[in-house]
Amino acid sequence: MIGPAIAGMLIASVGTGWAFLINGASYIAVLCALGLLRVEALHRGRKAAGGRGAWRKALAMYRSAPI
Repeated sequence: MIGPAIAGMLIASVGTGWAFLINGASYIAVLCALGLLRVEALHRGRKAAGGRGAWRKALAMYRSAPI
């Protein structure tokens, strides 16, 4: 809800071209933040156990969960 309101104010004050340019600059900031991630510090989770009866176990766990 806040994003469209800010976009409307930007369009009204500086025009559509500048609003699109500012929007594009916001994507550049996100890409820079992703580039600064330390990938080697990320941890992989354990893979879920599969096999025979896994769907039945998952369904039973779903049914037993409180609503």
